[in-house]
Amino acid sequence: MSRRDLTIFARPSARADANDLTPNGAPHPSAGAVYVAVTDATGRATMTGLPTGRFLLAMGDPDLHVVSIKGGIAGGGVAVPGPPITVVVEEIIGVRIELRGERIISHAFLSPHGVRLRSTAGDLPDDQGQWIELQGARRLAVEDPSFTLFLDLTRSGPIRLDLALCAKTNPGYVIRHHPEGDHEAATVTFVILDASGRQLDLPVQCSGTVGTSITQLRRKGIAEVDPRELRWGASGRAGNPMSLGPRTYTVQVSAPFVSELIEPRTITCRPGETQDVHLTASRTCQLVEFVYPIQDTAWILKITDDDGTGKARTGRWQFAAGERSKVWLPGGNYRVDAYAPGVSPTHLRIHVDNADAVHELPSRQ
Repeated sequence: MSRRDLTIFARPSARADANDLTPNGAPHPSAGAVYVAVTDATGRATMTGLPTGRFLLAMGDPDLHVVSIKGGIAGGGVAVPGPPITVVVEEIIGVRIELRGERIISHAFLSPHGVRLRSTAGDLPDDQGQWIELQGARRLAVEDPSFTLFLDLTRSGPIRLDLALCAKTNPGYVIRHHPEGDHEAATVTFVILDASGRQLDLPVQCSGTVGTSITQLRRKGIAEVDPRELRWGASGRAGNPMSLGPRTYTVQVSAPFVSELIEPRTITCRPGETQDVHLTASRTCQLVEFVYPIQDTAWILKITDDDGTGKARTGRWQFAAGERSKVWLPGGNYRVDAYAPGVSPTHLRIHVDNADAVHELPSRQ
C-alpha cells in the first residue's frame, strides 16, 4: 500500500475519529474545525496553522496508523505548543489466527523488534471457535517480521505458532488452526462475597504456580521454548465460568482497595472438572457510580484513599465512551480525579458509608 496522498485530520475535540471523514477522505461537514494534511511518498505530513491547544488525530483509512509525532506530545491526543506538527504514517501489519472448534484460555508473545503489537480476540460465526488478531505498525526498520505466539487452548492445550507479520491484503494474513490432541480444560466459577455476604462483581486473575514467565524469556531464546513449560494463567470475572488448563494456580482479585481485603487462594484444576471457588472480603463494600460531564468519550478514573496512617493508596480505572463507571469501594474517604482527552480534568471528594451511591463529577473544578 502506498503511503502517498493519505488524508490525516486533527480536531480540537475528544471525539475525533474516522467517522468524521466522508467516503472520499474529506472532512465531514459536521466534523467542526478540522485541520487536514496529506502525506508524501515517505508517509510524512506536516500540519500548519494549528493554534495552541490539544488535538485528536485520525486517519481516513483504518489500515493505517500514526507511528510518530514531532512538534507535539502523544498521549490520547496531541498537545500543540504552536504550529506546525509533523506526523509519520505507516501501514498496519499483523496476522489473524482462526481457531476452529476450541477457545482461547490465554496467550503470550514478544513483539518483533521495531513493532509494538496489540491483540484482539472474538468469536467465529455459528459458535465454530474463536479468532485472535495481532496488529501493529513499523516504528523502526523491521528486518525480520517473524515472531512466536504462545496459546493455551481448551482442546489443544499449550501450543506455539511461529508466525510472520504481513499486510491485510497478503494471502498469508489469515491462518486457520484445528484442534490437536485430546486436552480437556477445567471450568471454574469464582464467587466473591464481602463481609455481609453480598456478592461482588470483580475481576479475577489466576497465575500458574510453576513455569517460566514469557516476560523472562530472551527474544533469541524463544526458539527453544516448549509451550508446556510456560507459567500459564488466565483472567476473568466473578460469576462467569472460566476455562482453565489442568494445573495449579494462585488466585487473586484484581480490584484496587478490595483486593487488599481478600486473601489469595491456591486451587488445582483437573481435566474436565467443574468447580466453584468462594473468596470473601474482610469488610463490607459498596457500589459507587460516577457520572461524567461529557458522556460520549473515554475517561480515566483515579481514586486515592488516605487511611489515616499518612500512606495514601491509589487505584486507577479506564472506561470506554458511554460505559457506566461503577467501582466497588470499602467505607472511607476518597479523592476522585477524572481525565479525558481534550477535556479539563475534574475532581471530587466523596465519603463511602454503608450504602451504594451515585456521584456526578463537576464539569470544571
